[in-house]
Amino acid sequence: MSVTYEIGGRGKDGGTESRMIIFSVNFKVDGKPISNPLKEDIGVHVEGPGTQTRCTVMITNGAHHIGFTPAVGGQYWFDFTFKGTWANEPFCLPVKNKANQVPEHPYTGAARGGNPPAAQVPTKTNPPAAVSPQKPEPAKSAPPPKIEPCPTNTFCSERTAELTDEEEGSFKITTNSNTGEVLKGDYKFDIKFDGPADVPSKLVNNGDGTYNVIFGPMASGDYRVEVSYKGKLIEKGSWKIQVVEAMAFMTMEELTILVQATDKNGNPKSNGGETDKFKVISSNQGNVEIEDQDDGKYTINYPVKPGPNTIDVQYEGESISGFPLTIDIPVG
Repeated sequence: MSVTYEIGGRGKDGGTESRMIIFSVNFKVDGKPISNPLKEDIGVHVEGPGTQTRCTVMITNGAHHIGFTPAVGGQYWFDFTFKGTWANEPFCLPVKNKANQVPEHPYTGAARGGNPPAAQVPTKTNPPAAVSPQKPEPAKSAPPPKIEPCPTNTFCSERTAELTDEEEGSFKITTNSNTGEVLKGDYKFDIKFDGPADVPSKLVNNGDGTYNVIFGPMASGDYRVEVSYKGKLIEKGSWKIQVVEAMAFMTMEELTILVQATDKNGNPKSNGGETDKFKVISSNQGNVEIEDQDDGKYTINYPVKPGPNTIDVQYEGESISGFPLTIDIPVG
């Protein structure tokens, strides 16, 4: 009898120490899913850094579910038996410690060597033929799992979020294993852009465990980018990108300035209602309009004249960053 399994559920990618992790195990016997599973059909053997290796086995929606509360962080290895027959390979569950790391704990296969499954009991109606005693073969340790990028430890950084339709954007991918080790292999990431137009992109392997992704130019509009590895979204792998038309705000008659309001810690605000706190001082004394975008941003429409134009945008009596400034508008 050949026993294989698939791991599912929210806890399949691991968790943190001192918190219960629940994942599902869907067994197959000789390639076929089992029907009417029972708790007593399976055995669970756990290797790990902590002394807590007991599990709770549950049956829900025709599948086995395992509840496990690790005392400390590290790699925990699960070996399963189904009706006394070992499954094909162990399953590694990464558990983060208080430092948000997963300490390495190599698999030894002690359960397979020191506690082999019980022999199948023949039925009374069909007894087995007598055989000569044979020496049992020594248990074989399962091969160590292939180290690949862990989606919860692999992450994006230096992400472009705003650009014009004439610029290229970029971001960086850093590949880490489930133990936090930087991986320097050649891995394939799935990069998707969802927006009003197709987006050209290029993935460059830097050879040090990082990748640079360069994309665009792209048509104006709002986009969402998602970066995943083998179908799983990596850390900080989803964000919005706003693309505007180059020089769209500047004409010979009017200049539009977009201002982002921030709190005292420098974090962008997400609500409006502060138009009365802004004051615009201009050199040409034109009619300045301030429009509240209701999302923490304010649009300032400033009429310009040929030649130098000086403008100062103040918030609660103080000039905001980058102001005052002078813009020279070409004549004719």
